[in-house]
Amino acid sequence: ALGRLEEIDDLLDEATNLGSGYPGPLIERTGHELKAHGHSEAARQVMDRALAWYESRPPNEAETRGHRAQLGWTLMGVERLRRAQEIFERLVEETPENLAYLGTLGVLAARSGNQNETRRIDQELADLERPDLRGAGTFWRACIAAQLGEPARAVQLLREAHSEGLRFWVHLHRLAFLEPLWGYEPFEEFLRPKG
Repeated sequence: ALGRLEEIDDLLDEATNLGSGYPGPLIERTGHELKAHGHSEAARQVMDRALAWYESRPPNEAETRGHRAQLGWTLMGVERLRRAQEIFERLVEETPENLAYLGTLGVLAARSGNQNETRRIDQELADLERPDLRGAGTFWRACIAAQLGEPARAVQLLREAHSEGLRFWVHLHRLAFLEPLWGYEPFEEFLRPKG
């Protein structure tokens, strides 16, 4: 964000020494942060580094659901959508109640132009009636709408998700699922601190 790109590699080298489970997500999020702040080439290099880290993990770690999901999200960051889709299809089969996996599959369907699958997943998320959702299904519908090129609908769904109880943190501005909204004034207004 500050444009001090020359420091990133050294910091990521330090992060890689933190131990199993931590460097990958940190490296990946750094890539998304770089991209959100207009450093596309540096972002791509960092995302490639994250992917290499995930692919280097030992089998007992690589087979966990959490690892596979992180790998899938990283693959999306380097535009390897087909492989990411295969990962999330399997994750949804294993844990259909996990909205992050289902929502990601909806985003992937939208990005690949599969309108029928996109609308099916969007409807499945809309039909959910669980007391523990707190806007999560609506949030994923917003991500899908963003990918479909429906920015006004996406922002409206984000507002609904917030009113349903979903908390948004600072990461929302760099969230790749919402990248089509970057620079869209109603989205930027939604992100501005209130009160």
